[in-house]
Amino acid sequence: MIKEQNITPYVGVGPIALMSKLENVKAFLKANKIPYQIEIWPNKGQTPEVPWTIIRVENCISLFFAKEKLWKIHAERGFEGSLPNGIRIGTKTKTALETDPELQDDDWNELYVSEKGYWLEDSLATGEIESISVFIKDVEDDERFYSYRWANQ
Repeated sequence: MIKEQNITPYVGVGPIALMSKLENVKAFLKANKIPYQIEIWPNKGQTPEVPWTIIRVENCISLFFAKEKLWKIHAERGFEGSLPNGIRIGTKTKTALETDPELQDDDWNELYVSEKGYWLEDSLATGEIESISVFIKDVEDDERFYSYRWANQ
């Protein structure tokens, strides 16, 4: 169900919106009988030390929460939806770069960054997009994001 939804930068995936509360997303998944697993990343040694809760859905989407708020959605192989510009998992990297010529290659993080609010990871072996991430705007500024003020709204 979720794996067929389109992914919208700064908004979410289908009915799952960024900045949703953890309990609301869990309730939605349970009500729709969508299987998921939960893991906790403690982020030990980070300042501030805010653990992240990750919900893995349908073996193709991961939902990242901090302080009970959804801040990032990461889609990978098995996800069938697309971005508004048509880029999807399995799109040739060359085609993605032609579709969004403003994509910037971030060598440090090994991904492509769009000013339109998404990140793409590709595979050198296949030459295809392997994952798409969308997130809240605060992610684009480390100082703002890691202050976690956005999570207290």
